[in-house]
Amino acid sequence: MNENANVVEARSKNSFLAVWFKIKPYINKTLMSPWWALGEFILAAVVIALDLEVQGAMAFVWIIIAKLMLCNDVLSPFVPFCLMCVFLSDCYDSADIFLPYIWMAVPVVAAIAVHAIVYRPRWRRGSNLWGSVAVAVAVTLGGLGTISPEEYFNGTSLYYVGFLGLGMVLAYLATRCYIREHRGYDVFDHFAGALYAMGLLACFSVACFYARDWSTFVETKSFIYFQCSNNLATMLMIAMPFPCYFAAKKTRVHLLGVAAIYAGVVMSGSRGGLLMGTVELFICILYLCYADKKLWYVHALAGVALAVLAYFNIDDILAFYNIESVGSFVSQEESRYGLLGRTWEDFRSNFLFGRGLGYVGNEDIYNPVKGAMHWYHMMIPQVIGSLGICGIAAYLYQFIIRVHTIFRRPSVYKLVLGVSYAGLLLMSQVNPGEFCPIPYALIGVMLFVMAELRDEASEAARHGRHNEKAQNKKFFVDSGIEP
Repeated sequence: MNENANVVEARSKNSFLAVWFKIKPYINKTLMSPWWALGEFILAAVVIALDLEVQGAMAFVWIIIAKLMLCNDVLSPFVPFCLMCVFLSDCYDSADIFLPYIWMAVPVVAAIAVHAIVYRPRWRRGSNLWGSVAVAVAVTLGGLGTISPEEYFNGTSLYYVGFLGLGMVLAYLATRCYIREHRGYDVFDHFAGALYAMGLLACFSVACFYARDWSTFVETKSFIYFQCSNNLATMLMIAMPFPCYFAAKKTRVHLLGVAAIYAGVVMSGSRGGLLMGTVELFICILYLCYADKKLWYVHALAGVALAVLAYFNIDDILAFYNIESVGSFVSQEESRYGLLGRTWEDFRSNFLFGRGLGYVGNEDIYNPVKGAMHWYHMMIPQVIGSLGICGIAAYLYQFIIRVHTIFRRPSVYKLVLGVSYAGLLLMSQVNPGEFCPIPYALIGVMLFVMAELRDEASEAARHGRHNEKAQNKKFFVDSGIEP
């Protein structure tokens, strides 16, 4: 009997599962390591340099699938996802190019299902769930009573309504339940590093556009136009605060990263990026004064020097952007200007629920490319006109919860998440921004998931220290020693 049991035990030890459980921790650690991320970064840079966006997208999707299958941390595919978003930003009006690859959704969904089943989550939720639920209700009911069935139920409208609504609720729940701390690496630094890498790759992408048209740039001494400038500027603004965090935590060499990312914003040629990115840069300087207290006065003086430099060179900056004067920064011929005038009309047509995200009545001012929403290109007018009072209340409620999350027991890490979101929010006032489900709304949700997890980690650390003190005190008392 004992002999048979030993045979069974020996076989189980040599089984596939036994081997798998032995190597699994090393696989997870390898795929989440900085060196692996560097390899993905280099691959993405090659994709950009050689204009291989379609092939690169396929390669990165398979990397994401593999990571979902092999890693128990849902953050594992986040780096390739961020990098892929950068090089795919150049694929404007390319729905027809990628439609033949729609079959790739099958292995992606299968990988997500396997990850959910194999790596069982621990159910957790925080206050930001209710902000996402409120927004989901608002976007789902948008246009109720006025929007036509054809407008509401077309594919594009359903994509934006579904992903901005229920999709972001599910994204919150998935990331909240599956992201967890690990012994082998710091999930908080990994998340920050992924967005930092996204910013650096966006800088490289901007540089490639200039390298391809260098002679024109030298001749005109003005920015090189490329279609994805606003998207790259948005990614750069999301990423801008993270080198500040690493500069304060590890080495001030990362301040060069801040300079590179802001330079990328300026060179992108995005007027919204120039204006809002400059505002964010000074917010980053304030953050550095808080996070790097030893040299706060140096950062403050640098901020003053940059402000003076910008003031005395404003004409050169405007000339680089082919803008005649500050007054002509926003042209009355732009679709944004016309849509701003339509906001009140759209709101008045349906005070409670607005026109709805699928409303096409403003096509005379702005007619989007295939697969895109009818943007206002401004977040606040979009909420007012498309979603009415219900949308205003929902987005305001979400914003209040998010602000409370950051400033409740503020820390250097939570504040950098807040500054990153401020960059996204600023850019959303002059571009689609958070009304793009992937990547911007998703990244917005994840920023506050990480803030909630940071609070939990800090609370657990405090309890740990408290328990350790209690155990030490008990030891002294039991030993008859006065503590």
